[in-house]
Amino acid sequence: MQAIDNALDRVGAGTAQVAIELKDKKKGKYLYRENMYYNSQDIAIQSISEIPEIFEAIINNYFEEVNLDQIDIDIKIEREKKVGRIEEVTLEDSSLKPGDCLNARIKIKPFREDWIEKTLSIKLPSDMPQGEAWLLISGGGDFANQRGIEISTNQEQKIYKSLDEVCKDITDKPKGNQIIGEIKVYSKELSSDEEIGDSLISKIETNMVIEGYQEISFTVEQ
Repeated sequence: MQAIDNALDRVGAGTAQVAIELKDKKKGKYLYRENMYYNSQDIAIQSISEIPEIFEAIINNYFEEVNLDQIDIDIKIEREKKVGRIEEVTLEDSSLKPGDCLNARIKIKPFREDWIEKTLSIKLPSDMPQGEAWLLISGGGDFANQRGIEISTNQEQKIYKSLDEVCKDITDKPKGNQIIGEIKVYSKELSSDEEIGDSLISKIETNMVIEGYQEISFTVEQ
């Protein structure tokens, strides 16, 4: 934190791109994680928010001793507000069959710049039940907050089988610069505690922090 403050020589808003890599002498690279943040108050604090959680999850893992030999942390901070807001989602087709590909056009309004459009695709499973479904679109940071996704330091709560799985979970966690699409299904064929699963999630990388949330319904027919 002190190193960042000294380099910035200021406290205030900004956009940060952060990369962290952990290596071990014997095993080599444990993980590589990138993320992007925007904060209107103190970007220095925001930019290091994940780092203690990552160390905690790796060092105190349940599977093997870790002797970190190299820790590389690369933080780039700009004054520019690199933020885009999800404004509108439209579907190519609102009536689909199991096995079809759902295509959604997403309109993004970057801060004080021209509109851009992204296309997100999710392939429906061949055994997807018939009924009403929803496509939920959100920014990566908002998605993690809504789902309560954290870098878990209590690995008894989430069942892992190896340290590699812990590292993969950290690496794949939603990022602030991603557009996340998730499908939720409401069908009589599913009980109240059943879900289709995380396989119905798609991510798009962007060069800005994505904010906002939109949802749109569609139907699955046999």
